[in-house]
Amino acid sequence: MPDWEIYYYKNIKGEEPVREFIDKHRLKDQVKIFDWISRLEELGPNAVRPLVEYLGKDIYELRIKLSDTESRILYFFKFQNCMILADAWDKKNHAKSKTEYKKHMDIALKRKNEYDERKISKKDL
Repeated sequence: MPDWEIYYYKNIKGEEPVREFIDKHRLKDQVKIFDWISRLEELGPNAVRPLVEYLGKDIYELRIKLSDTESRILYFFKFQNCMILADAWDKKNHAKSKTEYKKHMDIALKRKNEYDERKISKKDL
């Protein structure tokens, strides 16, 4: 059993945007995404490039190459051994990647701060 646990960010309505993002992909891509998430769960903070990248402000990026695109899942650490998958998108256009990163980084930070403000406990995950 891995030392790290993966959880999906859940808003106050109970929606899980990263899970919804994964569900929109073809089955073979979903399998690959879950495989990479499993690797992340095994490695925790020891995961390095090319699997993950530290973006700053306690936000990390899981980097997944799919058959026709690159997917990104932003996450943060919570509690002693938990990672929260906060936001995800398909990186389609390298020219727009800086604005995409900023937009998704802002979303991930907002969700991280929301968890802090809501005083989410581990049992709430």
